[in-house]
Amino acid sequence: MLADTQMTTADHLDRARASFARHAWVEAHDAFLAADRDTPLELVDLERVGLAAHLTGNDDEAIELWGRAHHEAIRAGDTIEAARHAFWLGMTLAQRGDMAVLPRVELSFTRAATRWATTWRHTRRGSAFRS
Repeated sequence: MLADTQMTTADHLDRARASFARHAWVEAHDAFLAADRDTPLELVDLERVGLAAHLTGNDDEAIELWGRAHHEAIRAGDTIEAARHAFWLGMTLAQRGDMAVLPRVELSFTRAATRWATTWRHTRRGSAFRS
């Protein structure tokens, strides 16, 4: 395998996705972050690295990554993904007992839950999500 400094973004992504599929959370986390340093991750990979961060005890980082995924889903008009990420942001905060403002996401637990509920209503009606 190439030394880390010689690996391309594609190499990092391949390694990250393979590690994620094997449930090698630390390796997946590190490889996704290496890829993200070069090129911003796509929505599906933001979700994966957020989960890997959460499963390796990096909840603050998971919240930031899922926040990015939530905003990316909104930008892409993907109401289901936006709702799902808002829900998991709120659940992660609730599990921690943290009802304060999310770092860099600018959502409180209440606002995250409200956003999820609003997104769900829009999704059920078939209308586009508006942040």
